[in-house]
Amino acid sequence: MLITPSRLPETDFVINPYIGCGFGCKYCYAKFMAKFVAGKHGLTKDAKSLQNSWGTWVVPKTQDVKNFHDELQRQSKKLIDKTVLLSSVTDSYQPIEAKLKLTQRVLEVWHKIKPKARLEVLTRSALILRDIDLLSKITEQQSLQIGISISVLPQNIFRKLEPIAPMPNTRIDILKQLKQKGLDSYAFIAPVWPGQFIQLQKIVTRLKEYNIRIRFVELLNKITRRKLNINFTQQEIDGIKDLDIEKIILH
Repeated sequence: MLITPSRLPETDFVINPYIGCGFGCKYCYAKFMAKFVAGKHGLTKDAKSLQNSWGTWVVPKTQDVKNFHDELQRQSKKLIDKTVLLSSVTDSYQPIEAKLKLTQRVLEVWHKIKPKARLEVLTRSALILRDIDLLSKITEQQSLQIGISISVLPQNIFRKLEPIAPMPNTRIDILKQLKQKGLDSYAFIAPVWPGQFIQLQKIVTRLKEYNIRIRFVELLNKITRRKLNINFTQQEIDGIKDLDIEKIILH
């Protein structure tokens, strides 16, 4: 099964074509998914070891994607007027997608069956541009939003935190190309690292220059802040709240 209920705000169901993610961002909240694959698919039984090696392993849901046509037909009534997110705990356009094309297959099935649901795609990858024509076809007859996540990290440790993900400027360019194609797209700025308020301001200003909607700004979660012994100053928080953003997430 690919379609699963969601506990995320503003999202009813999620679709994740992969478990794990080849981007391997060090702060990723989805490392907990390791416990569901430990001891399976040729992976070690040690879930903690899998969490520590996050980014080096990916489990593709190949069979679930093969069955997705039948699954979506069965579930279509349940999805009416609901929001479905692709993806929540993996990047649907991570590097292995270039070869396996599981996300592309999910979108092809979605376009064919045309469920009366609101589809959202969230990624940080330029690979989404490969499917821009398919996405354009979907949006002609169905509700579709595309979010591109943009991280705001200290430049001197960016590659330690995000080993292979595209740089922020590249992600802004992705949004520009989606917008030029007439696709309903938005920026999801996350995570924002403490001490990076000026960099955040620059990114927000540039996005607004291109008339790109900023839907969310999410600050680095408190678990990671506590682990690294870093935190936001009240001045930073007040400054972020003063920005013209649809929603600011602080947890």
